[in-house]
Amino acid sequence: MHSRFQPTTDSAHWNQFPHGEGTSDPRYFADMVAAMDGLVGRFDAEWSCLRRRERTSLRFLGDNGTLRQMCSRFRGLAYCGSKRQMTTRATHVSFIASWPGTAKPGHVVRDLGGAVDILPTMGEVAGIEPAAGLDGVSLRPQIRGQTGRLREWL
Repeated sequence: MHSRFQPTTDSAHWNQFPHGEGTSDPRYFADMVAAMDGLVGRFDAEWSCLRRRERTSLRFLGDNGTLRQMCSRFRGLAYCGSKRQMTTRATHVSFIASWPGTAKPGHVVRDLGGAVDILPTMGEVAGIEPAAGLDGVSLRPQIRGQTGRLREWL
């Protein structure tokens, strides 16, 4: 989530601020994350109702971390944002893939990957040979629960 941190329609303070105006308060960070999660869930449910979900790979990718004042917990450690920094905590963001019949629900991949891997992954899924010189690698094996190309840096 990017700043401005504002109340969402589900926030207790939603009616206190006119739409598009108000505050940037870190206490609304969690509300914004929950709202995004809900929107992704609504998309997933609608796509399922249209009977397209079983043939769709749904991916959700964060960007390069949050502002320094935003802290969360991961593996028992505090991860405070470090946007624009080249540290593990600055670049540690989620990538969620849901792919019925291919990705095992609840499977967690701990391999290092990045946005540069999206194009090679989708290309491999579609049966398209990647262009020469791409920096990314396909994460398809990891999504399928197999061992893929491991890296120590990105």
